[in-house]
Amino acid sequence: MVILGHIQIPYMLKTVIYSFHMPLFFFVSGCFFRPISLREFFAKKTIDLPYFIDTTMSTLIYYHLGFCFMRNKWYGMKVSPIYSLFLLIIAIVFIVLFPSYVDLKSNNFPLHLLLLSMVFIMNFYWFINSYFNSRKLKLIPLDKILIWCGINSLALLGLHILFVDTFWIVRNKLHLVNYSWTILEFALIVAICYFATTLIKRYIPSVLGRS
Repeated sequence: MVILGHIQIPYMLKTVIYSFHMPLFFFVSGCFFRPISLREFFAKKTIDLPYFIDTTMSTLIYYHLGFCFMRNKWYGMKVSPIYSLFLLIIAIVFIVLFPSYVDLKSNNFPLHLLLLSMVFIMNFYWFINSYFNSRKLKLIPLDKILIWCGINSLALLGLHILFVDTFWIVRNKLHLVNYSWTILEFALIVAICYFATTLIKRYIPSVLGRS
């Protein structure tokens, strides 16, 4: 979704992605919170980037909700996939009707998106969870894809913008202004990131913080 958000896609799709993808990032971070002292927490989150303290404070709500999601075991709730899909559709309709999105660069956090993004995040999780638990729906190895993306998220986030910029130059040179190029562009960027990540892990793992 980050890669899609950085290439040329329809405005409506970009609005939907930007309404929840950064809240999701902090929500997942909160899910894996390790208890530390308050002093250590704020030092770790703000000292390296002092000019983004305001953004740090804005995103803490999603971080805390992720922590509550795991601590209270909300992830174990049995929710009908039909019900989850219905709530997802309702959230998307509201997002499209009242377009605004979370943007860390400008510290834009519309208050009404707190509820909408949480509806999206939690019901997306429950829908995916019901998918994993259904033998009939397992048509593609979605679990393996998500696990790979999770393990290699740092490399994907770091690498993709380089290739996005490269394809942007190619797009302008060839005057490819319509959306028909977008699907191919997305597929190529993902494929290049996959092979680049594999090479980095094999030959220079220290780049990813690995011995």
